[in-house]
Amino acid sequence: LIDVQWCDRIVERTLALHLPNTIFLLFHFGISAGTMVLLDMESGTAAPFPLAFGEEQMRAMHQEYENTPDDADARMSALDKLMSNYVELLGPVLEPILPFLPGRQLKIFPRLQMNTVPLHALRLKGKYLIEHCASMSYGQTLGLFLESHENPPAPRDTALRIVLGDDVSWYEALLPKIRKLYNGASCEDSQGSWSHLLESLREAPASNTLFACHGRYEAGDPEGSYLQLAENQVAGKVRFSRVFAELDLRGCRSV
Repeated sequence: LIDVQWCDRIVERTLALHLPNTIFLLFHFGISAGTMVLLDMESGTAAPFPLAFGEEQMRAMHQEYENTPDDADARMSALDKLMSNYVELLGPVLEPILPFLPGRQLKIFPRLQMNTVPLHALRLKGKYLIEHCASMSYGQTLGLFLESHENPPAPRDTALRIVLGDDVSWYEALLPKIRKLYNGASCEDSQGSWSHLLESLREAPASNTLFACHGRYEAGDPEGSYLQLAENQVAGKVRFSRVFAELDLRGCRSV
């Protein structure tokens, strides 16, 4: 177990991948300073950038956001301020690398409180960060990335499962085009029963799962938030705590 997670081995295995047109952004933080590393996965070249902020500054910013009054306008204003703070902190190191991003895949490995921030929505040089590159994704650690990259899920007969809730007319209008695009390799679940969905997933797992449903976020009771599979059925409202505990999507390429 230690050998698999040994940091030097992880870096060696990562650099050996030689992924074309791919850039990793890695972060490390101390108490009051940090480092961002740009890693070109095609050439194996790494460039470190010093960061003039660390864990203390991030904790203070996020504590201010979390102390925002429970009011929609106040929350939106606090989120705007949080994003502005991140632009101010990360802008000086991110803006110089923007010319390297067009046409490339960018994967960010955030640390600490950065995991809660939609970094793709940072506004840099008049555009969101996600608009500067071909595609963008996140990874928790290099070790977890290697584990999933080196053990890709086996292809499945069902390429796409769509879980349809109520009053999702936009998705319903898309279904004919989706069926045509996937040529019989897609399926839809719209019965609205959580138990039926779990059984369907077990019997015919899909490579990709799309939840086209409404839901509700309960700020005072996050675990009481729910996914709404069917509006008029008690069994159609599924608490997030059950979703995370009971839904087995291992081997699913995207959700």
